[in-house]
Amino acid sequence: MGWVYSTPTFLLGFLMMLVFVLVGLAGMAFTRKFIRPRLVVSAHDNEFVGVILHGMLVMYGLALGLIAINAWDNYANDSRLVSNEAAAIAMLHRDFSAYPDSTRNVLQLGLRDYTEHIIQQSWPVQRQGRVPDGGGAFVDRVEKNLYSFVPHSDAEIVYHSQALDAYNHMIEARRLRLDAVKSGLPAVMWAIVLLGAAICLAGSFLFRVDSPGLHYAMVGLLASLTGLVIFMILIFDSPFRGTHGVGPDAYELILHQLMKP
Repeated sequence: MGWVYSTPTFLLGFLMMLVFVLVGLAGMAFTRKFIRPRLVVSAHDNEFVGVILHGMLVMYGLALGLIAINAWDNYANDSRLVSNEAAAIAMLHRDFSAYPDSTRNVLQLGLRDYTEHIIQQSWPVQRQGRVPDGGGAFVDRVEKNLYSFVPHSDAEIVYHSQALDAYNHMIEARRLRLDAVKSGLPAVMWAIVLLGAAICLAGSFLFRVDSPGLHYAMVGLLASLTGLVIFMILIFDSPFRGTHGVGPDAYELILHQLMKP
């Protein structure tokens, strides 16, 4: 499935629509040639078939809509996690500015190395759907230097306490981001999405339409719409995967605007 997430977004959407249309038309051709001749279907039966198909589409549409909303919420939530971690890093970097020169330089350099590691090392791994490692070493280095500082005045106690709070907030945001890397719909949900699409398309084959061209056209439109909605779910289901996933833009912004000399 890795090729799915490495395919450009518009090309992937077009390919998914094309696959659904081809499957729908192939199923339509098979039904008209081998199944419909065995069924005694009159024009009046279309009313019964239409009622049943309408009920199927309503149930499937509701389920698909709820799944799509959940996928979008997951994508938006993971985007907020990224923004929160980037904001926590920026806040911690500013808190480090209050430390004496020697301590400040060490802390800010360690935080910059961690940010660069996220952009250059962690994000390519996340795009492959794997939880990145290695960032913990940079975090531990910052933590070691931060905890080794001993304040000697009331002012140092205040800003050191603020820095510790900001550091803990950054760690929490980092943990939430890593936990979200493998978020997505379970396999059973994807099975329901695809099986439901197949059932609804199969139901549209059973109408009796005097014009084959019209019947093929309507089936193709239904299949293309189904493929488009499923494509949307696929895009938002794994927010960090592929070139269309959430990017490290928030980290790059603070790196170039706040941390670069």
